[in-house]
Amino acid sequence: MPVQTKKSGIVARLGNRLKQAHKEHQHDEIKFSTFGDLPPGMSGIARLVDVKFDQVKAGKDNAGEYFFYVAGAVVSPEVFTDKTGTEHLVKGLRTSVIENMFDTPGRSRETLSQHWDFVLNELRKLGIEPGDVDDITDEVIEGWCKALKEIAPTFRFRTWAGEKQTTGQYAGKDPRTQHVWLGLVDFNGATGGGTDTQDDSGIPPSVNGRQHEDEAPSASDSGASGDIDADTVEEAAGDEVDLEALMELAKGESDAAGVAQNKLLDIAIGVGIPEAEATTTDTWEELLELIRAAQGGGEEGEAEPESDEPEVGNVARYKMLDAKTGKPGRKAVEVELLTVDKAKKTVTLKSLDTQKPVMDAKTKKAIQVPWAELEFTA
Repeated sequence: MPVQTKKSGIVARLGNRLKQAHKEHQHDEIKFSTFGDLPPGMSGIARLVDVKFDQVKAGKDNAGEYFFYVAGAVVSPEVFTDKTGTEHLVKGLRTSVIENMFDTPGRSRETLSQHWDFVLNELRKLGIEPGDVDDITDEVIEGWCKALKEIAPTFRFRTWAGEKQTTGQYAGKDPRTQHVWLGLVDFNGATGGGTDTQDDSGIPPSVNGRQHEDEAPSASDSGASGDIDADTVEEAAGDEVDLEALMELAKGESDAAGVAQNKLLDIAIGVGIPEAEATTTDTWEELLELIRAAQGGGEEGEAEPESDEPEVGNVARYKMLDAKTGKPGRKAVEVELLTVDKAKKTVTLKSLDTQKPVMDAKTKKAIQVPWAELEFTA
């Protein structure tokens, strides 16, 4: 007996009202639920799905002003497990960057020039070379957007969230997840890994906006093997942090590269390098030099540490400073030592609860904590 197809009857029932509603909304843009936001603390690979310069719609603040929007859909990993053990299905969710294209007094970037500088940097991370264009026109901008959407490159990204605010209009609200794009990476789609090598897309390889060497790494190079995992990164970032090894892993081909990149960025922020500067250096070598300069050298020939001196990677307990009083709180939290200044006997820390460097709320720089204030665990 043939299958019977039953008509829904919805159009016959609703008639012209449904037809009119369809006309009103048939060209609407896709709306994404905020419940589909990516969780903080993850790193992954995404494929670009949209890039445009659009205008704020009528009826909203700054209506008619332009803004820049670029988005990618996560291709790896499929599942992310956060620090509480909760699993998040993240494949297909969006990572996006939005930037105003008008003056915003009082913001971290106030002028159109500063906003445009930020936008050009994001475009450079995707392979665009704005330095080749002397006269910016609508045609040039539209050409960039069209080319990127046609190529649909893959790139690394990471997410993070700040501390919950205690004052102001956002007091008591969960902080919004921030997205940082780290540059192009080839994605084979088979193992969830990626390679920082040139493909036939016409866009040069880069990670974190960094151009890489013309030659692909050999199998003997650090980070070239697909078998390298997060444990390798932790070994490279042991009690005595081997920054050279971390840098090589960050330039590698496996998922460990993303872990190593995040580790280097955490160390950079921990020694007081602004995140905007840390994520926009031209090479991983340059970031390494910034870290060493912030640490005060790190050259060979230094005296051996005394047995009671702490080391990078040590875990301790620390009473965080209260944002209002500036005094230590009652409850100590577990922290990891990011850097150690043996001359000043101070350290910079990362909270093991938030996985973020311990920062000064006013200066937004890492706090130099006397190690005498720490309670070291066995």
